[in-house]
Amino acid sequence: MNTFPDVQCVGDGIGLVGHAVDQMLAHGFGMDEGLEMVREKMLRRALERTAGNITHAGRVLGQHRNTLARELEKFGLSDLPARIRQRKRREPVQERLEFGGLSLVPAREGFPHNPQLSHSEE
Repeated sequence: MNTFPDVQCVGDGIGLVGHAVDQMLAHGFGMDEGLEMVREKMLRRALERTAGNITHAGRVLGQHRNTLARELEKFGLSDLPARIRQRKRREPVQERLEFGGLSLVPAREGFPHNPQLSHSEE
């Protein structure tokens, strides 16, 4: 039996993929519809993991970036990489400077030039 690194067998040995297939069949999804759902989910996850970089997502999926671009167009997700990159840029980054047992951290989010002194708990 072939196994994949992230797909672990559970209880009856069917594994995560088997359970997903069982769920799709139980909800009336046919082969084509089920495979399309999996393709779309894999595209989304690969783009999330690569911060919206189509070239890197293509490497993760073993596909050329042009193929991924066509797939995104097919699923109506052409703007997804840009949305992911924009969201990643907006995520706050907590700046912290360590000095011995003291840490300098921003006083409030969005005001990195107004640090406050705090004691490090570590």
